[in-house]
Amino acid sequence: MLPSPNGAALSFGTDHPIVLAACLRNATACARAAAGLGSTVAVIPAGEEWPTGELHPCVEDLVGARALIAALFEERAKRSAPRNVPDLSGARGAPFALPGSRSPEAVLAVAAFDGFRKDLTQALRQSASGKKLSERRFGLDIDVASDLNVSRNVPRLVDRVFVAQD
Repeated sequence: MLPSPNGAALSFGTDHPIVLAACLRNATACARAAAGLGSTVAVIPAGEEWPTGELHPCVEDLVGARALIAALFEERAKRSAPRNVPDLSGARGAPFALPGSRSPEAVLAVAAFDGFRKDLTQALRQSASGKKLSERRFGLDIDVASDLNVSRNVPRLVDRVFVAQD
């Protein structure tokens, strides 16, 4: 896992018994794990902290949240789809077609991901966070972080430590 001070603080601050760490790399795997855990899933893009201490949204969290939201809807659609009905979950916008199932934040995340999906690496490199990482000579972390659905690892928070989900 790459370090995320804001993500860690949010993870440690929740009283929810199940906390999973999701990102672009494991969005589908995390959605599969989360879809079996209950009917409600909170997706919380942590954001970044400016040197002044103020929080601001960041591209990588927003597009990562969309990747997870899309994968969650696709997974739930697969689990509840009646037999002999075509699976349209891969169609643009289809996972969000269920009435009452999308928050304004989810709609915003969808738009962000769709806008950057063709070149996630370049979008992340050009973001404020990406520029900061490049200046600190962590540019290769951007390449690793922008790989979509390449990991089946689903870290789960247990006693303030992320461990592999069983």
